[in-house]
Amino acid sequence: MAKGFTFGDHAQDGTFDRHIEESIRGYGNLRTDCVSFSQYFLQKKSVVLDIGCSSGAMLRRIRDYNHKHESNAGVKYIGLDIESKFKKGWEQNRERNITFKKADARTYTGYKNLSLVYSIFTMQFMPEADRLNLVKKIYDGLNDGGAFVISEKVLAKNAKFQDMLAFTYYDYKKTMFSEKEILEKEASIRDQMRLWSEFKIFEMLRSAGFKPNNIQLFWRNHLFIGIIAMKQAAFRG
Repeated sequence: MAKGFTFGDHAQDGTFDRHIEESIRGYGNLRTDCVSFSQYFLQKKSVVLDIGCSSGAMLRRIRDYNHKHESNAGVKYIGLDIESKFKKGWEQNRERNITFKKADARTYTGYKNLSLVYSIFTMQFMPEADRLNLVKKIYDGLNDGGAFVISEKVLAKNAKFQDMLAFTYYDYKKTMFSEKEILEKEASIRDQMRLWSEFKIFEMLRSAGFKPNNIQLFWRNHLFIGIIAMKQAAFRG
């Protein structure tokens, strides 16, 4: 694995999805949950947005899972990614109501009429100062009853837990990759990834507008988590 690793390195040869599956234990279960949850939030003629969609495989699964239901008529599925090397995957996963765009989520202007938004291991690669503003855009663009699904790698609560969980994770990765590959990838993405604690991610969601009772942790595998946050209109008596 060469220095300067990017996930786009696996895009053109079609190995990206397998690479992530092998890198994160339980990733397949996370994706399956993301697809299953979609049935509870899709709204007719609304938009499903996948930020950091990579190959577009998950968005295609979500579309295939829902598009035959009459209640989801007119739903548009949009995938965003800044890596143009994923275009081969986009061609394979494109459908009549699926659009893929090379775009930076921070400057994207299409946060409107959203019923469901995904950000799967994407925000951790963004500058920390930009994250809250992006989530506010997502919250403002969600329809009432819509949801935001976010997964991130997080920091443990203390140094002992951090070491314990990190090295257990490396032991798992050694069953898939060589030690040289693991070390080179870690060195390459070290300056790209800024991790937050689980608490700080929940705090960001609350600051963006999501109510505490509408934020639910649904998936965890060591230092990787999945959270779903739902937008509900304030009750006016």
